[in-house]
Amino acid sequence: MALCRETGSGGLCPGLLLLLLLLRVALGSEPRPAATAAPGPNVSLAELWNWMVTAPEKLYEIQLPNMSEDEKYNLIAYMCWANFSHWMMNVTRAQLCEWRVIGRPYSDLRHCLETFAEKQNYGYPNSIAEECIVQSHRTYFLNCTQEHPVFFDPPRGRAADPHPHPHLPHPFPGHPGGVE
Repeated sequence: MALCRETGSGGLCPGLLLLLLLLRVALGSEPRPAATAAPGPNVSLAELWNWMVTAPEKLYEIQLPNMSEDEKYNLIAYMCWANFSHWMMNVTRAQLCEWRVIGRPYSDLRHCLETFAEKQNYGYPNSIAEECIVQSHRTYFLNCTQEHPVFFDPPRGRAADPHPHPHLPHPFPGHPGGVE
């Protein structure tokens, strides 16, 4: 789970902490990473913060009874999204298309989605992760254009032969000069 960058807190971002607290209240149980002592019944926000900071790498092992694998991964994806959104709030409109600015939060989002999918044996890519990535593009990068256009057809004057070395045998059988 991503920790807050250079905020001096060294802990989870406020959005993630709030989400975890809401989850605890909604489920009526305390989420407990494996091998950690559970916070007491009258836990303060500071105690929950400290508890989560001590074992963020075990977040994927939270014991949430009565949740399907889809629901668990969906919840984790939402936490990845909340962390990404937290960092994107600090990006100005003019910087939204600058990779040097948005590359780290975007890569963190993908890494978060992929890491937790692998830890849950959920598979990656998957439809939930794909939805997050598509939503990030719709929300933040819809108006970005590419510096260099993508060529769907070869430029005029270029051969459409995908074989890059014409002096070598072509790897496709049946192609003129190809291996039979």
